[in-house]
Amino acid sequence: MGGARCAAVSIDGEVRPHLATRLASALADAAAPSAVDGRALVLTGGETARAVLDRLGVARLRPVTAREGAVLSRTETGRLVVTRPGSFGGPASLTDLVRIVLSEPVTPKEPR
Repeated sequence: MGGARCAAVSIDGEVRPHLATRLASALADAAAPSAVDGRALVLTGGETARAVLDRLGVARLRPVTAREGAVLSRTETGRLVVTRPGSFGGPASLTDLVRIVLSEPVTPKEPR
C-alpha cells in the first residue's frame, strides 16, 4: 500500500435496531468509494463490515491473526482487513487498531 493510508469505517452512537441494516448500507455506500485503491480497512460491526466488503467485491477473507479483540485478515488480493465487533472496545479502540495496522503490518502470505 502506498504511504500510511488506512480507511476506518464505524457507526458511532446508539443505533435503533430497525434502522441498523439501512444505516450499515448507507455507510458502506459512502465509505466504499474512498477504499477502492486497495488500502487497509478497519471495519467494526458485522453488518457494516459485510456491507463495505460487498461494495468492494470482497467475497472472502483469510484470517491471519487476532489483536486487541479484532481479527486481521487478508483478501484474495492481499489487502489487509481488520474486523471487530461493534460492541467491543472503548472510545480509543478503533484508533488503536488503525495504529496497529499502520505500525505493525501483517506480511501477506502466498495463496494456497
